Amino acid sequence: MAVPDWPSTYGDQLHEYPLSKWISGPFDLFIEHGHRLLGAFVGILTIGLVAVTFVFDKRNLVRGFSVACLAGVIVQGLIGGARVIENEVLLARLHGCTGPLFFCMTVVMVLLTSQTWQHQNRSYTDADGRLFRIAAILTIVSYAQLVLGANLRHITAMTTPMEFRSVAFGHVGTAIAIAVYAIALWNATRKTTIRQVAILGRLIPVLVLTQICLGVGTWFVKYNWPTWLPMVESFDQFVVQEKGFVQAIVTTAHVAMGSLILAASLAASVASCPVRFAANKQSTTRKKGVTRNSSSVRMEAIA
Repeated sequence: MAVPDWPSTYGDQLHEYPLSKWISGPFDLFIEHGHRLLGAFVGILTIGLVAVTFVFDKRNLVRGFSVACLAGVIVQGLIGGARVIENEVLLARLHGCTGPLFFCMTVVMVLLTSQTWQHQNRSYTDADGRLFRIAAILTIVSYAQLVLGANLRHITAMTTPMEFRSVAFGHVGTAIAIAVYAIALWNATRKTTIRQVAILGRLIPVLVLTQICLGVGTWFVKYNWPTWLPMVESFDQFVVQEKGFVQAIVTTAHVAMGSLILAASLAASVASCPVRFAANKQSTTRKKGVTRNSSSVRMEAIA
């Protein structure tokens, strides 16, 4: 909220705001205007993504999904702008929940256009089905925790202590569930032949462990040392200023790590999805059919 107007910045158009004012101005102004510039750059990249997809990729699914990505970034920008104009906490929560969804869409786009995805020829096993179910549940729980986190981050003056405790305990409870499913996913991917999922299966537990540490740090810098734990006198020096730089860095890292876990879980789900192998199997069958038909035509021509 360092810039009260939108889409302009203190009356200047986004790309016309003086560089000297942006660089030498208050830090919160530097962050907010930079946030808007990056958002506009992401939008331009997404337009380029749609254009390149329609030129070089003939698959209707991929083309349609690229358009969905463009719609996603537009919606995210409009919600962000409405948040500034209306100054509504509900819009802030919504903005925090839709941003990771767009990020996940771009991750899926990377998978759909990868060489590994397009040239995957293997049968689907029961073990793959179990792996897919674990990854899908992990994705759902990760997003639920992200939604709870957005509500916890944007507490209003009207929030009762009971409501705050309910959201906080729900956030912690889903974190425990994520840790359990991350371990289950790692165990399920130990013998998989899907290379992308095998890598993600090793990566996600590391991300979750890091996220737990960041979550503890976020609670400490935002709400002080928990009263139900013994206090160490030397910890007093680490109490940070409300809305200070340290608090912002730790909290933002916690939010960003949550988005990474969500995206990695979704990528594992998509990479192990049975529809993927069914589509590849049909594609392979069609190719073999064309080969057989071509061979028959050549034999008839020779005869």
